[in-house]
This record gives sequence, structure tokens and C-alpha cells, in this order.
Amino acid sequence: MEKIQVLSQQNQNMEYKISVIVPVYNVEHYIERCVRSLFEQTMTEGVEYIFVNDCTPDRSMQVLEEVASEYPDRLEHIRYIHHSLNSGASAARNSGLALAQGEYIYYADSDDWVEKDMLADMYKAAKETDADIVRSDFFCTYSTHEVYVKQGDETDPMACVKLLLSEKLHGAFWTKLVRRTLYTDHKIIIISGYWEDLRASVQLFYYAKKITCIPKAYYHYVQHSSVISLQNYKKRLKEIIRNTDGIIEFLKDKNVELDKQIHYLKLAAKKTLLFTCYKSFFRQWLRIYPESNKYIWSYPSLPLHLRIVGGCTALRLWPLIDLWIQAKKWYRGKTETPVERSINNAMPNISVIVTVYKAEKYIERCAKSLFEQTFDSVEYIFVNDCTPDRSMQVLKEVASNYPDRLEHIRYVDHSLNSGVSAARNTGLAMAKGEYIFYADADDWMEREMLADMFKAARENDADIVRCDYIYAYAAFEKRVKQSNTVDPMECIKLLLSEKEHGALWTKLVRRTLYTDNTIVFYDGNRGDLRASVQLFYYAKKITYIPKAYYHYVQYNPHALSVKNLEKRLNEMIRQAEGIIAFLNEKDVQLDRHIHYLKLATKQNLLFTCDKSSFRKWLTIYPESNNYIWIYPSLPFHLRIVGGCTAMRLWPLIWLWIQIKKCFRRVTRTHNK
Repeated sequence: MEKIQVLSQQNQNMEYKISVIVPVYNVEHYIERCVRSLFEQTMTEGVEYIFVNDCTPDRSMQVLEEVASEYPDRLEHIRYIHHSLNSGASAARNSGLALAQGEYIYYADSDDWVEKDMLADMYKAAKETDADIVRSDFFCTYSTHEVYVKQGDETDPMACVKLLLSEKLHGAFWTKLVRRTLYTDHKIIIISGYWEDLRASVQLFYYAKKITCIPKAYYHYVQHSSVISLQNYKKRLKEIIRNTDGIIEFLKDKNVELDKQIHYLKLAAKKTLLFTCYKSFFRQWLRIYPESNKYIWSYPSLPLHLRIVGGCTALRLWPLIDLWIQAKKWYRGKTETPVERSINNAMPNISVIVTVYKAEKYIERCAKSLFEQTFDSVEYIFVNDCTPDRSMQVLKEVASNYPDRLEHIRYVDHSLNSGVSAARNTGLAMAKGEYIFYADADDWMEREMLADMFKAARENDADIVRCDYIYAYAAFEKRVKQSNTVDPMECIKLLLSEKEHGALWTKLVRRTLYTDNTIVFYDGNRGDLRASVQLFYYAKKITYIPKAYYHYVQYNPHALSVKNLEKRLNEMIRQAEGIIAFLNEKDVQLDRHIHYLKLATKQNLLFTCDKSSFRKWLTIYPESNNYIWIYPSLPFHLRIVGGCTAMRLWPLIWLWIQIKKCFRRVTRTHNK
């Protein structure tokens, strides 16, 4: 648990007019100018300063304290808060707010700076108009110049909310002086993540009774790459979407009808994807908040040329997007910027993830079939699940024969055998590809599989591409044709009915389908079926290739799917319960197919020659037993056996067991 230490020389009985709160993290080179501009304010009385050290690893706090010592009149009004863990700007602001005593709150970032008359002018305007919020213009400060950004003179709270949603009013705190009770009375806290200030600002303006504006710029918003608010791009996009959803939920809860502005907010959340020269980002733009895409033409805060680019993306006019990307690259004077090069290197088209465990005799063929794929943009992640044999040595020997693939191969070693689900989760966490493909180390695939599946994915903008597969026995092979349906809910029905294989090796899946929906693999048999149900539920577009690429080997005694029957049954029940709970949570009504799932979960008990297994079949999911007669994926003779079990016709079951035992003896004798 994080510990917060508060150090203060402050008089606790003093009444402050303004509390200035400043998070401090990695700003050693900027903080001196920031704090001097704060300590040199013309408002000499009634200001408290709260600096929150968010576990900064540099000398920021030492610099701050050295500068503060030069302003003895300010010292008794300064408080320092020390976080024991780096918790982010939002947590730092919340810590400062919890301790603040001022009538008004002002947040500043520690790498920016302010004009000397800012606090005096804003507080004077607040008192003269009895305002809850005072807002002002600001400067964008670049290394060579500054840009004055005017914020307008709108003072109606709901009109200001509209401007925030449309990006005509900056959501940052540092343009606003806010009455502290507006935070405390309405329990407004700052939620972690990018756009957290916009989310809080919408709430503040909603609750504000009186707003006033000062048509003057005081705050210098420094534009450089090391400010607190700039994060890893993918992480930042997720945070923006999370806070966007929070804003929408808040407005919906308050019955605020601002449909057009909500669409503008959604477009703002994803607009930076249109600034790139990487086509996959445009495709990602298309999938995020697709209901808002048609509003791109009227979105007021986006330049006309980017509205046209967004419109072409919404219409899927990919040749025009390709032309735009090439024109933009040409304009930049080179085919690829360093950032784009790093993105291309970091984002292969496909990540292939393979769990390695006791596959020494089979992994050579598997690895060769992967490395000889006709598709180039592939990364390979092999997860060694603490295999006790020579599987990894064989794998690395094979890999050495494919020098063009070596830089795209990653090996991950588990210190303990954790099972295929944990290995897949490990691989997924490391994957960078746009799409994910899972293979088992004892199987193999046709050379054109990845190329064909990725081509289908791109041509159809599909989240999931499905294909047929081949059962590979020791003496022969058998092709298994999958359904050609592309409707997500129909695919779920097929999965539950065992008319669609739940394995992941028949599917190429967009990585964001896993990451955006927090889909992970749960330990145990049928973990892939459980994940597949969730993937199909969240998929917007599915496509199908009527061709078999994957050879599913049926003669490896150590294969990942072969387990002790009792243990496997318990695992399957646990996975079935997880699937049912997920569908119930999503209000998906598939009663008949749920019964099929339950029957599939226990059907192996009907394959035995042990009467106790039949009695056990009777007691597991007994509410589904009557559906055995219409269960489509069980052979007719086993439906009869299951029906007789459901009716407790034990003499017939005993007769069936004897016939089966006799047949097995004859078969064994014949084979000898």
C-alpha cells in the first residue's frame, strides 16, 4: 500500500484564498522557472503552495527546495507531500486537493510557468462576480516561439460543457481557478489517465453556478516530449477512451442530451490516429466509436484536410488513404520518419505464439512450417513452459537454418510448468502484431496460411478470420469443414453446439480484440473455447476462408489436450461455468445452446465402459439431460445411449457396455 508523507511549516489556522497544487515528477530542468513564477506572484498573501513529490527519481525536489529557500516570505505557506510510489499526476492532484485549505484551487504543471499577475487577477475576478470558476486564455510555448490561444468569453455552464466536448475550450486545469467546494461538495476526484483533466472539467462546469472569463493569457504551456501528460502512445489512447467513456457515463447519468457534441468528443478521442503515416492506425480509427464516424464531416475542431482524410477512412476508400500517406511521407522529405520506423518495427502484421512442452519429436516440423511461411511480417514468440525434454534445443537448431527469421524470434522461459493457458497469456502480453495466431508445437500448417488469412483480414477489415482444418492421424488425414457463417452471434451458437471448433489455431484474431476487452486464458481444458466465445462476442467483423491450412495432430501422447479424465472433466466444467457466467453478464439469451454446451462438457463420460461414469453423467447438469435427443453434435447411437442414461434404463446401459467391451477385444485381437 502506498504511503503519503506530509511535511509542512504551515500555520494550520491560516485561512487561504488560493491553494496552488503542483505534482512533481522528472522535471529537474524545468521546475526552477515554474516555482519562481509561482513564488513571485503579485498576490503576496493568502496563497498556499502544495508540491506533491510523486516519487520523482531525479533532483526535482532538491531544486524546488533550493529555490523555495530564496523566498523566505513564502516558506511558511509551503507544504510538501511525498508519495512512496509513483502514482501518476491524477493521484498527485488528489493528494494535494485532500490537504488544500484555500477558498479556490489552482493546478499547475511543474514544467510550465505563469505570468506574475495571474493569481491576483483571477482571484479578483472570482470575488467581484462571485464565480465558481474563472477561466482565461493561455500560451502554447514552443522552443522557438509562442502561440496565443484564445478561449472565448462564454460564461454559461452548459455552453462551456459543449465547448469542452467539441475541443473549442481546453480541458486542462491550468486555465481555471475553481472554488474548492465545487470539488468537495460534489465529490469530484481526478481519475487516472490521459484526459483526466477534461473529465473533471466537464463535471466542474456542470455543477458551476457562475463562471467568469478573463480575456488574457497567463499560463505558458510548454510543448516538449518529457511533460507529465505525454505517455506511450497505445497506453495513452486507452486512457483517453476510458476517460471519454467516463464523461459520457456522467452526462448520461445527469440526463444531459448533447448527442452531437458526444460524437465530437468521440472523434476527438481518436483523432491522433489520423495524424500518422501508418495505415493500421487508420483502420484502428475506423473501429473505435464507429457510430461517430459520419460526424467527421461536420467536426469543427479538425482542419478541413483531416476531415476529408477521416471521411475517406470512414468510407473505406483505402486507395485514397494510401495516396494520402504517400503524399504526406513525400512532404516530410523522406519515406519514413524515425517514429514511423519504430512503429513498423514494433508492429509486425502477425504475432505467432507457440507453447512448447514435451514436443521434442514434433516441434521440428511445426517450426519449419512456421518459418517457411510465404508471409514476411511475422514475429514468433515461443514460450518454453519448463519442458523437460529437448524441445527447445531442437527448436533453436531449426531456427538457426532460417537467418532471415532470427531477428523476429523471441524465446520466453517459464521457471515453472504453468500450463498452456498461462503460456498463451505470457505470449500475448509480449506480442506486438496487429493480429494474433496461436499454434500448438506438435501440429503444422500449410506455407500460405498466414499470407492468405492476413490478406482476408485486410480485404474485409475483419477482427477474426476463420478457416477449415485437418485431423492428422498416423495413417491418414481428414479435412474438417467449418461453417461459412460470419455473424458473430451465430458463430457463438456454433461454438456452444460443437459445430465450430473452439481452438484458436483455426483463427487469426486482431490483437486489440484481446487487449481492449481484457480477454485472457483461464487454466484448464477448453480454455480456448472460453476465450473464443468472448472473442466472437466482441468481434465487429468476421470472415471465413473455405480452405484447410492447419494439421491438427492426433498421435502425440504428450499433446497439450490429453489429460487425466477426472481432472479434465473438472476443468471443462469450470470453463463451461465461466462461459455461462459471461453470457449471462452480457444478457445473451441462448438457452438451448447453453444446454448443448453442458452436454458437450460431460459427453466424454458416455465414451467409457464404466457404469459409474454413466451415473456421474446423470448427475452433472441434470437440467440438460432431456436435450440429449436433439443434441446435434453427438452421433445418433450416443444420443440413444445418453437418452437411456437420462431415463435410468440401466439394463440397456449394461448391455451397451458389454457390447462395447466385446467390440474392443475383437478389435485388439484383429490388430495383433
